[in-house]
Amino acid sequence: MASVSQVVSEIVHSLGQPNNKALRENIKLLIFQTRNEIIRHSHEKHGYVDKVLTQRYKVSLEGLMDGDIDKEVINELVGGIYGHTYRDAFIGHNTSVKHEGDAKPGEGLYGIPDYDYPIYARGIHYIKRTTQKVPKPVRLTNNLPFDRVSTVGYYTNKEIPFIKETSARFRRYVPGLSSMPCYDYINGYIYIFPADDKPFALQKIVIEGAFENPREIEIGNKEVGTSPIDMLNIDDNEWVISEDMLGQIKDIIYKRDLLTNIRETNEIPNTIKAR
Repeated sequence: MASVSQVVSEIVHSLGQPNNKALRENIKLLIFQTRNEIIRHSHEKHGYVDKVLTQRYKVSLEGLMDGDIDKEVINELVGGIYGHTYRDAFIGHNTSVKHEGDAKPGEGLYGIPDYDYPIYARGIHYIKRTTQKVPKPVRLTNNLPFDRVSTVGYYTNKEIPFIKETSARFRRYVPGLSSMPCYDYINGYIYIFPADDKPFALQKIVIEGAFENPREIEIGNKEVGTSPIDMLNIDDNEWVISEDMLGQIKDIIYKRDLLTNIRETNEIPNTIKAR
């Protein structure tokens, strides 16, 4: 595999401006954009992304209440109505449960059945979300953000299907999906919605797909160093791109961008003649 610096060097030398820093940075961005465009067109023609262009990334999950509702706000609301919090009401009503983690699956928030919720908070459950934003994937024509989202490992691996948040609750009526969690990609985060009446203790998930900036995945997977020296020379490393794509990338950049935009250094413009 070629490196970004190698391709940039070939192009700027062909233009006779090897020391033009601004041109180098611009061409590097054009290489990223053109690569992603080629991947999208290839998926449009063949219906899949080449395996050599995909990357795998493991992320951690955190629990939060459905709809990003603040637990403290709900506790204040319940306390104002009943004089106690959800947790106090639950433990007082269910003497066998002394901790939140002891609640049985499917009992709702802290294990309280829906009929024990006040009307303002019925049906609120815990869901999962990635602890940090997931690097942006290449936009494909099938409207799926990733090739695969699944649990960690291979022996007990379970693939998580993509279902929009507004439709996730209706999957119980679809054979084969009622007992499976599902995910949605919202504002750069992956949200995991639990299956009905199933334990939900996921801590990490695996994401696989083609990403707009492969460097972000390499850094997240600790495949490259993060010291200032490593980051300065990161473009010298091999890049996630096939050799057969290089000719097409350079051809597009030459014809569509470099031939239609004049590139000059701002030291001595060509319009100024030396005396």
